[in-house]
Amino acid sequence: MKIMLISPPNILEGNVSEEESFDNRTTPLDLATLGAVLEKKHEVKILDALALELNKEKILQEIETFNPDLICLTAFDRCRWGIDSANELSKYILNKNVGLIWAYKMELMIDSMKNNKNISFAIYGDPEYTLLEIADKKNLKDIPGVIYRKGNKIIQNSPRNLIKNLDELPFPSRNLLDFNAYKRLPHELIKSPSYDMIVSRGCPYQCAFCLMNIVGGRIRRQRSPEKTVEEMKLLRLMGAKQIHFQDLTFTFERNWTVEFCERLIKENLGLIWTCQTRVDKVDFELLKLMRKAGCRSILYGIESLVQDSLDLIHKNTSVEDMKNAILLTKKAGIEARCSMMIGLPGEKKESVLSTVNLLKKLNPAFVQFHTTMALPGTELYEYPERFKGKILTETLTKKFDISGKPFVPEDYKNEQEILDLQKQAYKEFYFRPKYILGRIFSKNQFSRNIKGIKIFLKLLNKKN
Repeated sequence: MKIMLISPPNILEGNVSEEESFDNRTTPLDLATLGAVLEKKHEVKILDALALELNKEKILQEIETFNPDLICLTAFDRCRWGIDSANELSKYILNKNVGLIWAYKMELMIDSMKNNKNISFAIYGDPEYTLLEIADKKNLKDIPGVIYRKGNKIIQNSPRNLIKNLDELPFPSRNLLDFNAYKRLPHELIKSPSYDMIVSRGCPYQCAFCLMNIVGGRIRRQRSPEKTVEEMKLLRLMGAKQIHFQDLTFTFERNWTVEFCERLIKENLGLIWTCQTRVDKVDFELLKLMRKAGCRSILYGIESLVQDSLDLIHKNTSVEDMKNAILLTKKAGIEARCSMMIGLPGEKKESVLSTVNLLKKLNPAFVQFHTTMALPGTELYEYPERFKGKILTETLTKKFDISGKPFVPEDYKNEQEILDLQKQAYKEFYFRPKYILGRIFSKNQFSRNIKGIKIFLKLLNKKN
């Protein structure tokens, strides 16, 4: 069977604008892993329309040329519009067996099927074995994890058990992807070529704004250190000089991280790597070991340096944790990067400025300031009254990651105030002599800094 896996674009009509192409395009390893499972028995093509900046006409041309028997559209992935984009695209795909995968809320998939008869089925939970059974033409009623159409009825089967042992999955089929299409922002790129990896699924935390425990489940599963290093060895043979781990809490299990680092040191691959994690999942001894194993940069999901906001969103960390993690990371010789959110529940405008002032004292290598979006399925979206704010039905900007709506805390008049504070935060953190001189004279970082400056100026000059 010929199977096409499609990551929908942000824009179906016309051409992608310069602003829309500004995205940091991470490799869709979920699709590549799904492709690796399927291609053992079937012919597979991945069409990453988001990264390739394909509009509707070009996507339909690709479908006509490949002529697949089965098409799956990602309803979450990296597309800003999420399931909306998948729904809209599916309306133009006629006389094909079309399904949805990776929607973050089951009700959205069911509604999509009710309102769009072009969608034949949807998959919830880990999709690999479910889609393989569909491709093998097993009766849909006998496949767990499937929502399918039977006459005028939408039938939801019982869930499939999550894949507990991720080592049983093959490595992603990167040969199915066009690597020229992927971009990495300068603060993530230290050496090139850089390849992405992901070695875990699921999240046990319950942050009110986040979808990860909905998409991957609350049970965290992780590939073994041995398999992780094995994939890194393969990427090194492909020419990799840097690995970026997409996992949101890479150091979740300390013992796992220690074993991984020790194996990597023993292999002496000469690779550097970057990762993301929580501030309460590192300590100085671990950070020193990570540095020895090649870690050069860590992104922390700080969100806020105001304890009331952290408590309201169930972050389960403290401001002291945040400060310690940044300082210890720098002390260990690793770049500390911070992801912040503006417009969080309980936030006051003056607290954003105090957060920026504290960040200036801590002086991490890079800071990203995101506006707060309420995403369907999250507590923030479903129960906004708990968070003393309102959810807007429209947004002034299209620059957000996935389908969602702006959250505006009660201390703000409107979304524009949040966007203005976002720009002010960027200016105050980056337009400092200490920071600018530090970046100029940082070792072997000239090209990286020039690219970063260009993107930063583009961000400040964008509309809204």
